[in-house]
Amino acid sequence: MDRLMVSTPISTLTVGQLKALIKESVEEALTEADVDAGLQLRPEVAERLQRSLRSRRQRLSHEKFWEAVKV
Repeated sequence: MDRLMVSTPISTLTVGQLKALIKESVEEALTEADVDAGLQLRPEVAERLQRSLRSRRQRLSHEKFWEAVKV
């Protein structure tokens, strides 16, 4: 995080600076909360994942998924 941002009041930030700060904070939180960090997939799980990726089934982007379920 930018050292200037640490002591800067939020009320003085631009919209762009605030968005960048929020994005950086979320990424930091997600990285710190990675409970699977350093672990390896079991061979049978890795194989199942590879089979799934090779399959011809249609895949949806998350945008299309949410459009389909209309949430």
